[in-house]
Amino acid sequence: WWMMVKNYIMLIFLIIFGPWQIMLGVLPSSTGFTGWLRTVIAHCAVYAVVPLMFLANYILWWSPISGLFSLLPADIQNIITKILTTLIQLF
Repeated sequence: WWMMVKNYIMLIFLIIFGPWQIMLGVLPSSTGFTGWLRTVIAHCAVYAVVPLMFLANYILWWSPISGLFSLLPADIQNIITKILTTLIQLF
């Protein structure tokens, strides 16, 4: 979650200092608006990708209907469950 907070702060700074970066784009060998826009899109894309990753995790491992976790043998399911439970308790 720390990286998402850092990304959010960077996005705020990009928006605040965006006009100056765009104005510097008139100088030779600087990216200006294109570089600024690409950076803003990259920082915004994080907030679209993270929920998709959580959804993929749920579908692949924990969904009782279509999850790959349910296809594993019961012994391996128990081992994975114990490992994950131990890791969760550590944090």
